[in-house]
Amino acid sequence: MIGVPTLDGLGAVGGHSHARTEHVDVNAMPERVALLAVLLERLRHHRPNA
Repeated sequence: MIGVPTLDGLGAVGGHSHARTEHVDVNAMPERVALLAVLLERLRHHRPNA
């Protein structure tokens, strides 16, 4: 651990990562994209040490 903030868990919903049976739930994609859009918008307006 080097103390660097890291985003994790924002990927697609699915299973069997990196296997031949890997799959993605396309019905969950709009919600995931909306979550990421809100996060990016908040980061855009964040002013550290302000």
